Amino acid sequence: MTSHTTVKDILFEIAESTKYWKAKSGDSQPLDIRKGKRHIEYNPDVYWMSPQGKIFIFEVAYTEDQRAIVGELTLSSLVPNIWRFCVIVNNEEWQKK
Repeated sequence: MTSHTTVKDILFEIAESTKYWKAKSGDSQPLDIRKGKRHIEYNPDVYWMSPQGKIFIFEVAYTEDQRAIVGELTLSSLVPNIWRFCVIVNNEEWQKK
């Protein structure tokens, strides 16, 4: 099984090889969500940003359950300029659930 960190590193390498997308980590560069007077910092595992500002969010959900993934999806839907959202799961773990 590929580790969570390895998958994140692979996503960074893929973005770098395209020379179009710029990969960022939500841990070091969180996405800003503002609704009314509320402000939330969203920390996806990896996100890619295009030169036009479109955002492609990746969540590596090896240990998260379905509720946590729905929460991540809800947060990502509030991000301005969201273009795509992708969840990467460990198929073996999900088949057990």
